[in-house]
Amino acid sequence: MAFDHIAQIHTYISKVDYKPSVADNVLKAIEHCILHSIPKNPYKFPECAARRTLARMYRQALVKNFKVIFSVRSEVITIIGVVHASRSKSLIKKLPRK
Repeated sequence: MAFDHIAQIHTYISKVDYKPSVADNVLKAIEHCILHSIPKNPYKFPECAARRTLARMYRQALVKNFKVIFSVRSEVITIIGVVHASRSKSLIKKLPRK
């Protein structure tokens, strides 16, 4: 699902906003966060306010204008979704639980 979100973001910025170079930069920043920043230290990112739990397993990383929502369970990191930062908490709550 998260990969679908990233593809949709890239398509929207590239085709609707007519800014393919900006779309590429956003994509690279999100990929860097997912592949390098989050695995290096997932607990440096704040808890996701829309998904509070006692275990504090849902976190969010802010990349450009997007939130990368992920869970951390037993040292396993699962990217749940990537949404625009202005999107409502209800949308984040609808992302699948992993």
